[in-house]
Amino acid sequence: MTRTIPASDVSSSTRFAPYGTTAFAGPGDPAVQATVSAMPRRKPPDRTSTAGEAGQYRRQWRDYRTRSGRRVVRAEIMALEIAERAAVTAAMADVAKHGKKAARHLRGEIHEVRAEGADVIYRLLFATEGRYSQVLLALVFFVKKTQRTPPVQIDLAERRLADWRSRGQEQQG
Repeated sequence: MTRTIPASDVSSSTRFAPYGTTAFAGPGDPAVQATVSAMPRRKPPDRTSTAGEAGQYRRQWRDYRTRSGRRVVRAEIMALEIAERAAVTAAMADVAKHGKKAARHLRGEIHEVRAEGADVIYRLLFATEGRYSQVLLALVFFVKKTQRTPPVQIDLAERRLADWRSRGQEQQG
């Protein structure tokens, strides 16, 4: 709220704009308190809406870290050529935007993202975490060589997910 007042009416708590001509009322000013209390309260957004609608919790990618702090999935993605890395990150952004609908379910809580590079097809196995499944936890990244996802890779993703959760419980407890 901006108002013009004479310099003689200024209290020590009022801050001035350049040249002292316009004062900005502070939070303790009765006029500001009356204005704030008269403002209509906004209803909190509906957080249970479907993907893509307003109020959706923003999904964010996190990468698995070993007990020693190594970020194995991130390291493998960062080792790719720039164009290949762009294809992988675009596929990840698609899942972040559209949720698990943009991925393929494999087993249990493990899902798969497919990214096509110039000559190679990549796969990223992930699981959702968080109260509203807003965390997309990247667990395993590998080059696709067969039609089916190797069970060894799915088992590795499940082990990493169990390790991630057990370390989270250790920190809370």
